[in-house]
Amino acid sequence: MKRFFILSLLLPLIFVGCGKKTEEEVGVELKGISLNKKSLSMEIGDKAKLIVVYNPEEAAKFAPEVTWESSAPSVATVQDGKVTAKQKGKATITAFCGKYYADCEVIVETGGGSGGGGGGGEDAQKFEVTPTTIDDNGTGGNYTISVTSNRAWTAACEKSWATISPDNGNGDATVTVTVEANTEEAADAQTITFTAGALKKTVTVNRAGHHEIVPLTIDVKQKELGPEGGAFDVQVTSETAWNVKCDDERVHITQNSDGASITVDINKKEFTRKIFYDSIPVVFYNDDVTDTLLVRQEFPYADISPSEFFSAYRLTYSCKVTSNISWSIVFEYDPSSTAKSYMVANPSSGTGETSVSVTIKKVHSDSQELTGGGDVRIKGTGIWAGLEAVRGYTDYHWANF
Repeated sequence: MKRFFILSLLLPLIFVGCGKKTEEEVGVELKGISLNKKSLSMEIGDKAKLIVVYNPEEAAKFAPEVTWESSAPSVATVQDGKVTAKQKGKATITAFCGKYYADCEVIVETGGGSGGGGGGGEDAQKFEVTPTTIDDNGTGGNYTISVTSNRAWTAACEKSWATISPDNGNGDATVTVTVEANTEEAADAQTITFTAGALKKTVTVNRAGHHEIVPLTIDVKQKELGPEGGAFDVQVTSETAWNVKCDDERVHITQNSDGASITVDINKKEFTRKIFYDSIPVVFYNDDVTDTLLVRQEFPYADISPSEFFSAYRLTYSCKVTSNISWSIVFEYDPSSTAKSYMVANPSSGTGETSVSVTIKKVHSDSQELTGGGDVRIKGTGIWAGLEAVRGYTDYHWANF
């Protein structure tokens, strides 16, 4: 009696455990399966892997075991999803999971790889084409397509207004599609078809309708400016909106109130001791046309030559100033000098290339030494030559210039 009583308590638990699914199992009930590939194009000896995709994905761990079947084992066999191509023909590979199943059509071509692998390994099919769409604005042009393949392939354009080069290959390649300009108002499109064995990839080429190219012209193509810079106007002719740009930070562009011209203002250059020219592009553009103004600006320069001079028993020294700006000569004396304003330049200012005489004046009595020196400077440029009175008397002076 006691044994029967214990058994009567355990029976409901046994039936609950065997007859009902857990809450987790009910929440992820399998609703179907599919394969990662619906079709395969293979050559004899190739191998490929098919993978079951569960719906929902979380149901995979509760789903029944998958079994595989080939409709034509002489053409293609399958084991645990691994397909092997045997001979030319067609076969359907089917995966079964409980009450659900999924198919993959296999087409086996003649030929085959070396050593039975076909060069494809686990993923025998490598054939991709990118991009899959080309959009042309109607003016025509060249476009690039990348082909990724481990097979020989060919390509063909549907219509004559597009051509492709090269139109065939064996393996990866980069091809160029040349699209002619559209002479009709209506837009059109065509398909470029890439073929590798039984596989086909397509690229759609969309070509916009013809439109008149809007010209853009400027009345100043080149401008010569001196080192001081300057401002000038440029007139622009365009039937549509236009823009202007310049990357040089010294250039300032102002749109004038008439809407059809700009003012270009260029700052002066920094000084240098060599002659340089700087070319500055100012670019004007609308939707179709670009035009460029080239500004050629001269660097400001100044030089004193010779830059070093030595002579005994002379009071006058000659030098040459070369400059593309107006210049003037000033003297800056050594603070330790016992005499000031003992040098003079003639002329002391000028423009362009000029010969200058620098004279040391008598500034003390016989037997009194002259010490210190000064710099001959071109005012405002920071360019100078040194003139140092090392030792001097009333009649004789030693100097470096």
